[in-house]
Amino acid sequence: MVNTSHLPPVGQRAVALCTALSLAACASNPIVQWDASKTSLGLPASTLDAGYAYSERARTAYREAIVTQLGQSNLLANGLVVSGALVMALAAGKAHRDAVLGVAGLSGTAYALGNMNLSRPRLLVYQAGVEALNCANRAVAPFAMPQAELTALNHSLAVLDKQRTVTAQSRITVEGLVAQDTAGGAGKSDRAERGRAAVARVGLVQTAADQALVAGRGLASGASRASGELIMAVDRIDAAIVRGTLDTVPDLSAVPRVIAGLAGTFDQFAPGAGVGQRVTDGLGRYAGKATAGAPLAAVADPMDLAIQKLEADGSLLAGLTVDLNAALAGRSTVLAPDAFKDCGVADLAVALRAAPETLSFTLGEDAVRSLIISGGTKPYLVELDGSAVAGVSFKQPLPFESRAEVSVSKDLKSAQTLSLRVMDSSSPMRLMNVAVTVAAAASTPAAPVAVAAPKAPATADEAVAALGKIGAKAIDGLPAGMTMTKSPTKDAAGTVQVSLICPAALPAANQPTVAKAVQALLKLIGVDGAAPPFKLNASAVNAAGVSCLKP
Repeated sequence: MVNTSHLPPVGQRAVALCTALSLAACASNPIVQWDASKTSLGLPASTLDAGYAYSERARTAYREAIVTQLGQSNLLANGLVVSGALVMALAAGKAHRDAVLGVAGLSGTAYALGNMNLSRPRLLVYQAGVEALNCANRAVAPFAMPQAELTALNHSLAVLDKQRTVTAQSRITVEGLVAQDTAGGAGKSDRAERGRAAVARVGLVQTAADQALVAGRGLASGASRASGELIMAVDRIDAAIVRGTLDTVPDLSAVPRVIAGLAGTFDQFAPGAGVGQRVTDGLGRYAGKATAGAPLAAVADPMDLAIQKLEADGSLLAGLTVDLNAALAGRSTVLAPDAFKDCGVADLAVALRAAPETLSFTLGEDAVRSLIISGGTKPYLVELDGSAVAGVSFKQPLPFESRAEVSVSKDLKSAQTLSLRVMDSSSPMRLMNVAVTVAAAASTPAAPVAVAAPKAPATADEAVAALGKIGAKAIDGLPAGMTMTKSPTKDAAGTVQVSLICPAALPAANQPTVAKAVQALLKLIGVDGAAPPFKLNASAVNAAGVSCLKP
C-alpha cells in the first residue's frame, strides 16, 4: 500500500488515478482458459450434440476474451486521456514539477503495460479462432441427426440389407428355372420369357438398392464419427490459437527495450515539459421403416411360384430403397477426411511488415525518411546490418509505436547500399530487411550545340563560291551518284552554271527534271523555299554525253 498522506490533495488524486490506470493495464492471462474436459459434456460422445457442446465451450470462451480485452482497452484509453488532461491541468495550475513528472511517468508506464498486455494482434488471433470454430461446425452440420433418427437409419439399413439378400436368392431361383426350361427346349416359352423379364426388372432394383445402401452407410458412419471429428478439430484449432497467442506476447528480452524507451513515452503525456530529458539526465546517475410384404398366393407351377416371389421380393426391396433415399435426400453421405481443411487452423500468425521496403537518398543532401512497421509483436527494434556508417543514423520507434526514422547527412562521402534489419519481440524473433540506398545525384545532360544553317548567298559570285565548296558530295533529292563534275561557273549573263554527271544506266523514269535539280542545288547552299537573288542553271549528262535531266 502506497502511503500518500504526505502529498497535497492534488498529488494524492494523481497517484490514485495513475495507480488505477496501471491496474487497468494489467490484462488477464492471454492464454484463454476453458473447460476442455470431454467427460463433463453430459451427452453421449457418439452424438453430434456432444461435439457441438464442446465446440461452443471454446467459441464462447474466445468471444468472451475478445469482449473482455476490448473493454479493458477502452477503459485504459479513457483513463489515459484523463491523465493527459490532468497533466495539462497541473501545468496550468503551476503545480510542483514533481507532480507533473509523477503523473506523466505513471501514465506512460500504464500506456506501455497496456500495449504489452492488451495486444490488438491477439484480438485478431482470438477472432480467427472463433471463425475457425464456426467453420468446423458448418463442416459437420450435414451429419447432425438426433439419436432416434440415427437409430431409425441404422434399422432401415439392416432391413434393406436383409431384403436385398432375400431378393438375390429369389433371383437365383428364377434364373435356375429359366436355365432348365432352356435346356429342355422350352427356352422361348412364355414362362421362360416372363422369368427373364422379372430378372431384368429386379436387377435394376438391386442396383438402386446397392447404391442406397452405400450412401446410407456413409451417412450413418459420418453421423457416428462427426462428433469425435469435431472434437478433434476443436482441439487442433485451440492449439493453433495458443500458438498464435504466444506470437503476440513480447519475449521477456523485450522488457529492457520497453524500459529504455519509457522516457520518450513520458514526453508524450507532458509535451514540452522535458520529462524525458529529466529522466535521461537523472539516470545518468542512477458428426425407414420396413413394410411387410403381402402374403403370396399358392401357385402350383414352380416357375410361376418363383417368378411371383421374385417380383414380390423386388417390389419390397424397391419400397425400402425409396424410403431410404427419402431419408438421405439433401444430406451429405460422406464425411471427407479433409472436411476441416478450410477452417483456418493452419496459420494465425501476423507477418512482420515494413513500408516502404526500400529507402532512397541522394548523396550530398540532408534527408530524413520514415519507416512504418506493422505485424509481428511490439515493441520493434531496428539496427544497421553491418558496421556503422558515418553520416547514416536512425531513430528507434518508441515502445509500442510503429514509426522509425532513418537520416542521411550531406557530409556522407560516398554512395552507399545498406540494409536495415527490422525485428519484433516474438519468440522466436521475426525479422526482415529494408534496403537503404544513397545514390549520387543524376548528372544533367549537356544542352545540344546548335549548328548554324549555312548563310544563303546573296549574289551569283557567292553562289559559285558556295557550290564550289561542295565538290562531289551526294545531293539530297537527286538519284544516288548524281554529283557535280567540276566547279560551277558564272556566264556572261550572270547565270550560275552547274554541270552534273548522271549515274550509269539511270532509268528514264528516274530522271529528275531540271527544276528539281536546281532546287536540290539551291538547298545545298542554304536557299530553301524563297526565290534566290540570282539565276542558276543545271545540266547533266551520262558517260556517253546523253542528257539525263528532263525539261
